[in-house]
Amino acid sequence: MLAAEEWHKYEEDYLRYGVELEPEPEPEQKQRKKQASEKKSHSSYRVSARGRAVILGLIAVIGLCSLIFICLQAWKSDINYHIYTLTQQEKELSNDIDNLNVNLNSNNQLDKIESYAKESLGMTYPSQEQYVYVVKLKGTSEVNNYIKSLSESQRGAAIQEDISPAEAASRLLS
Repeated sequence: MLAAEEWHKYEEDYLRYGVELEPEPEPEQKQRKKQASEKKSHSSYRVSARGRAVILGLIAVIGLCSLIFICLQAWKSDINYHIYTLTQQEKELSNDIDNLNVNLNSNNQLDKIESYAKESLGMTYPSQEQYVYVVKLKGTSEVNNYIKSLSESQRGAAIQEDISPAEAASRLLS
C-alpha cells in the first residue's frame, strides 16, 4: 500500500501544480525573474550611438566598394568587347589584304600583261625603224625646237638660262 499512497500523492501534486510539480511562485517573484531576464537580454544587445555610427559607416563603405567593383567589372566587359570587335576587324582586313596580294601577284605576271596589251589594246613591239636614240639627237635642232614647244611647267630644267637646250633635253629625256 505504501506505493499506492505515494502514487496518489504524486497524482494530486500533478493536478495541483502541473508538469513541474512545484508550487507556482508568487506574482512578485515572477516579475523579478522576468525583469532579471530582460536586463540580461537588453544589456547584451545594447549598442551605443557611436557603435551604431561605426556600424553604419562600415556598411556604407562595403556598399560603396561593392558598387565600385560592379562598375569596374562593367567597364572591363566593355573594353573586352571593344578589343574583341577590333580583333575581328583586324582579321577581316588581314584576310582582305591577303586576297588582294594574291590577285595582284596573279595579275602582275609579265605574260598576262603582254597578252592583254597585244589582244585588248592592239599594241605591238616597235620595229627597228621606229627606235629613236637620244644620244644621237643631243644638241640638234630637233631637240631645241622640241624644248621650245614645251610649256613652262613641262620644261622644268630647260627654263634655267645657264643650261643649254641640249643639256636641258638630256635631263628631260633621261
